[in-house]
Amino acid sequence: MKIADIINFWKDYVPDGWEHTCDLLHYGDPGKEVRKAAVCFKITHANLTEALAWGADLLITHEPLYPRYDGKMPSEEKVPVVRRMHERLTESGVGVFRLHDHAHLYKEDFIHQGFLKKTGLEVKTAHPPMRLGFRKYELARPYTTAEIARITREKLNIPQPRIAGCTDVPLTRIVLALGGIGEIGYDVLTSTDTELLITGEIGELGSAFYANEAAAAGETKAFLVLGHCESERYGMEALADRFGELCPSVKVRYFDTADTYRYV
Repeated sequence: MKIADIINFWKDYVPDGWEHTCDLLHYGDPGKEVRKAAVCFKITHANLTEALAWGADLLITHEPLYPRYDGKMPSEEKVPVVRRMHERLTESGVGVFRLHDHAHLYKEDFIHQGFLKKTGLEVKTAHPPMRLGFRKYELARPYTTAEIARITREKLNIPQPRIAGCTDVPLTRIVLALGGIGEIGYDVLTSTDTELLITGEIGELGSAFYANEAAAAGETKAFLVLGHCESERYGMEALADRFGELCPSVKVRYFDTADTYRYV
């Protein structure tokens, strides 16, 4: 398969939403033959080195390549570490295809399914998506936020999952908004019957303080904050597995992204 064939495969497999999307080929020749495709949450110098040593012809990444923009590096960029990434990608000739929106737009949301499979949380009801990456689920049995936090620590190897709000009341109505959401989660908790929102990032002065005050007032409202990479990476691992099954002519391998923070 050529890079263009792989992009067309994803357009056929998840057909909606291609008119306005960030899912584009940012580096590489669409006519390049792909024998090996590397999949990751976000390209770093470390996993790029691993993928190139493996012989990857194409990198499929969920998140943007650079800290403040997507796509190719602008010519006026001065930050050395950013310029070095651009130079390595250009010189290697590897293709780089961002697959963000359509990892979420897949009917079951690859990112959510990877998370649920890895944690072992069983879902009774999956509601229609609220927006890209936000979906409400009714759990098959009640858990407390503290119990789910312990599951993520054990199953996802997250050293310090953070809870804001209600900790020890059993609940079933959760929303997965994995990754980073800023203050959007505040609207979900305040305008719906959602009891727990599981995410990667929140604004502490708004969302976290609200959840703490609501819990103190006797409401079952909570955030479980896991880290952006830490909450989404297993979805891209699931996507890599499915892609490899559906396109056996291409060797597909998931390359992990290092944890965002160190703990002392």
